[in-house]
Amino acid sequence: MNFLKNKLFYFIGFIAVVTIFTGCVKGDFDEPPINIPTVDFEANTTIAQLKASYTGILDSISDDIIIKGVVVANDESGNLYKQMVIQDETGGIMLLIDKSYLYTEYKLGQRIYVKCKGMYLGDYNKLIQLGYIYNNAIGRLPEVMVEDHIFRDSLPGKVPAPVNIDLAHNNSAYINMLVRVENVHFLEVGVPFAPQGISATNRTIADASGKELIVRTSQYANFASMLTPAGYGHLQGILTIYQTTYQLLIRDTADIIGFSGATPPPPSGDFVFPNPDIPAVSSLEENFDEITNQTDISIPGWTNEATKGNRKWQGKIYQTEYYAQATSYNSTDAENVTWLVTPPVIYSNNLILNFKSAMAYYKHDGLSVWILTNYTANPETATWTQINATLANSASGDNNWVSSGDIPLSNYVPANYTGNIYIGFRYEGTQTNTTTYRVDEVKINTTGGGGGGGGTITPVSEVHEMFDNVQNDVDINIEGWLNLAQEGTRLWRGKIFNTEKYAQATSYKTLDNQNICWLITPPVMYEGGKILNFKSAKAYWVHDGLSVWISTDFNGSNLTTATWTPINATLAGQANADHEWISSGNISISNYVPQGFTGNFYIAFKYIGNAVNTTTFRIDEVNIGPAK
Repeated sequence: MNFLKNKLFYFIGFIAVVTIFTGCVKGDFDEPPINIPTVDFEANTTIAQLKASYTGILDSISDDIIIKGVVVANDESGNLYKQMVIQDETGGIMLLIDKSYLYTEYKLGQRIYVKCKGMYLGDYNKLIQLGYIYNNAIGRLPEVMVEDHIFRDSLPGKVPAPVNIDLAHNNSAYINMLVRVENVHFLEVGVPFAPQGISATNRTIADASGKELIVRTSQYANFASMLTPAGYGHLQGILTIYQTTYQLLIRDTADIIGFSGATPPPPSGDFVFPNPDIPAVSSLEENFDEITNQTDISIPGWTNEATKGNRKWQGKIYQTEYYAQATSYNSTDAENVTWLVTPPVIYSNNLILNFKSAMAYYKHDGLSVWILTNYTANPETATWTQINATLANSASGDNNWVSSGDIPLSNYVPANYTGNIYIGFRYEGTQTNTTTYRVDEVKINTTGGGGGGGGTITPVSEVHEMFDNVQNDVDINIEGWLNLAQEGTRLWRGKIFNTEKYAQATSYKTLDNQNICWLITPPVMYEGGKILNFKSAKAYWVHDGLSVWISTDFNGSNLTTATWTPINATLAGQANADHEWISSGNISISNYVPQGFTGNFYIAFKYIGNAVNTTTFRIDEVNIGPAK
């Protein structure tokens, strides 16, 4: 009996131990409960309704407005900083939050609710944003206030599919939403999305019809150093706006799709491909002096082809001026597309394009300029790329010639490119879009063409330029003066404020990596005792971008090889008030020319800037004459 009792005792003890051990093991390996955030209130306003309530004036939200949306962009890649974008079925909005690493809490696909009462609704250059007040403008919601206004609901889910947009359409309804643009290419290939040292950089993409969109990237994005790809592909990102210019913010490299380097076949009837047997030239200068008035242009080596309708580029003569012209005025065609293409030009990396354009009877922007590369005989391997050139437009006035500026073609061809390039002038119009466009003085060389004069300029004994004949926001084109873009596409422009007229240069909102532009007087006959004086002003100071130079060996075309000597002039600077005119004082030319010099000299006003160094400079009342 004792034996049975002992066995029973040990058995019961064993069961107890197993039970206790099992219980302990279960307790040790239980996973902690998942904390799923939830809200106990509902949205009462759509994002579209909230944005529609914005009056254009920064204001605190006093109503109990609650919106909800799904996070479609955050700060994970660094292209957004202390910002995230949410959208619902009606629209999207950018939230400004003074907190780092937002992506750790607000992942893509996270549904959030925002209690807007006490927050501020404002805009940054027309982009509506939700945040708080800072220096009387829209700013970030302080971190201590975040938990009172922004609430996560549930776990992150699926990110809404991007909306496919057409660059030719009005896309204002999709601002601050996730969008997709298909079959586009970068106009600048093989350059960093955002070089270091510049806070943000704009790169331009275009679709096959030439419609463009800015891709804006912060230097802090983790893909900033990535090079823009060749070929066509698709891009996704957040559509934003700066004043009237649409911009795309890529969230990360997953938004860059395709771009294998291959170019898709062009749309039927859109692009022109010249006879590949046309002999190539090393440079080109065409003034259309051999054309016949009101006759389709036929110049050896050039291609003049209508791809839609029957209209072609025609030669035109007005008084003693010869030029090329295209128009849809009085056309019986539903649509006109016509190309005037240069002969092939042997490419070198210092090749520059320069021309001038004019328009009349403005109805639409119908002129564009393109470059053709990688073309031998097979159109499917070739690439047409649109060139960002200064063209005559609605602000130019009828029949006024506008210089394109010097356009470095290296900005539009692949790195290490060898082969030929073609330049194409494309006109499109309809029976209602009938603007007439003209092109003249087409130059492709390594020295540039300049604007506002050019050619042989008769020396003068004195200069007294008040800029009374400039047109507002139009590149300066004054007889005898040269207006040259050494880098970038910006030129000196005429400006009118109230009744005051002057010359102005700026890099504000430039799309170029750098702007260097020169405004150069006519040649002045040197005589001892000549004095220079002028006045200058600045606005929105960031940097010293204006300088004044003199040359005694400049000949009108050797800008970069001539000897330029800086003149020590009093210029508007940081210490001066915006728009305050500062006199240069009387500057003796004899201090800047060799002793015994006889000949001509030029005075140049040089502006240097970029997307960061954007100070605006102005000059007026330029006088060169005898000392008084």
